[in-house]
Amino acid sequence: MWDVFKRNPRALFGSLAFHAILAVLLLGGVNWTLRNEPPQKPPKVVPAYIEPTPELTARIAELKTPPAQLSLPPPIAELPNENQLTPRPVDLAAAALVAAELAAKRRAEAEAEAKRQAELAAKREAELAAKREAELAIKRAAEAEAQRLAALEAKRAAAAEAKREAAAEAKREAAAEAKRAAAAEAKREAAAEAKREAELAAKREAAAEAKREAAAEAKREAAAEAKREAAAEAKREAALEAKRQAAAEAKREAAAEAKREAALEAKRQAAAEAKREAAAEAKREAALEAKRQAAAEAKREAAAEAKREAAAEAKREAAAEAKREAAAEAKREAAAEAKREAAAEAKREAALEAKRQAAAEAKREAAAEAKRVAAAEAAAEAKRAAAAAAEAKRQAELAEAAHVKNLAREWTPRIQGRVEQYWVRPVGLTANVTITVNLRLRKGGEVVSGSVRILKGSGSPALDASVKAAIYQASPLPVPDGDDFEYFKDFDFRFTPQ
Repeated sequence: MWDVFKRNPRALFGSLAFHAILAVLLLGGVNWTLRNEPPQKPPKVVPAYIEPTPELTARIAELKTPPAQLSLPPPIAELPNENQLTPRPVDLAAAALVAAELAAKRRAEAEAEAKRQAELAAKREAELAAKREAELAIKRAAEAEAQRLAALEAKRAAAAEAKREAAAEAKREAAAEAKRAAAAEAKREAAAEAKREAELAAKREAAAEAKREAAAEAKREAAAEAKREAAAEAKREAALEAKRQAAAEAKREAAAEAKREAALEAKRQAAAEAKREAAAEAKREAALEAKRQAAAEAKREAAAEAKREAAAEAKREAAAEAKREAAAEAKREAAAEAKREAAAEAKREAALEAKRQAAAEAKREAAAEAKRVAAAEAAAEAKRAAAAAAEAKRQAELAEAAHVKNLAREWTPRIQGRVEQYWVRPVGLTANVTITVNLRLRKGGEVVSGSVRILKGSGSPALDASVKAAIYQASPLPVPDGDDFEYFKDFDFRFTPQ
């Protein structure tokens, strides 16, 4: 510089003046309010939205405005061309600092905006996936509920139809059985009537023999005494006859009421309680059997007692006939009437007993038929339930197979593409081949170490080894999340290199 000053002092002074002007311009154009703070640790970026304000808008516009271009003054004319100095570059440190600050802010804003957009996209994708899952779950639940309601409706209809058919069949069989029982009972009654007639004939012969033997003794008694005793005896016998008739009427009414109650009970039990009371029916049948046996025993005892009383009565009548010839006709008529009424009563009791037995038999038949119908209905219901379960299982298997097929169609190309990124084609391989391997994965798609097995090789050990190595290197593989991952825990993969 000293040499330049000695050779050309004007050039030195011009250069100093030029630098002084540049310094003035620089000092006047720099915004000294900006603080040059040391770099700090970048803050954590969170998604946010900044409301524009006038101050912020003005500041952004100011930072975006480029610095003014400074023009150099013309060279001093007096300087010789060969010794003319080259002008120094303008010092733009402050402008560079502002530009760097603006670029950093723009980068930060761009990064924040990109991150916010990515988070919004991920959120929208998660919401769409959750919505799809909810819609699928609602659809599956609706289909299952519809199937369940249809099965219940079919079951109720079948049960009602079977119940109606069972009731009609029980009614028909009860009528037929009652008819058969009535015919058999009529046959038994005819035999019993013949037996009773024979017994009565024997009784009459015994009475006549006793009468003949006592006749000689009875003839010697006084006629007056016979007349008074005959009158008193007729009065007593009339009272006894009235009493017997009242008892017989009460017995008939009780039998008729018992018959009606038995018929109503049999009908109710056959229609409504045949299924539930099979065991109770057996118990009641045992009780009825005991009751019938007790009634038969009482009937036999009554018959024996009547026979004894008839014999005693015949003996008394024979003795009284010998004493009371005047009342003999009245006594014979009374005895004949009593015999007819006894026969009629016995016949009515036999008819009632036959009806009771017919009702009991019809009740047993109805209970047995109801039990058979219930067993058949239970077997049919079990068969229908098994068929419904098999159909539901088949539908579930078809749905699962379709779902697995859709999953394979969606995810196999992704796995294929992922493995192809890491697969290195062996030297000399020209034809396209397909290799089938089996592999096991963990959640997230991580390949279990040592789990890759060649199921169907290509015939080239090098190619098979390259595919296995590519699968391990491509781990984790792209697989679905949730329950769908279970189909990829252990699966077969066909790799066809392109």
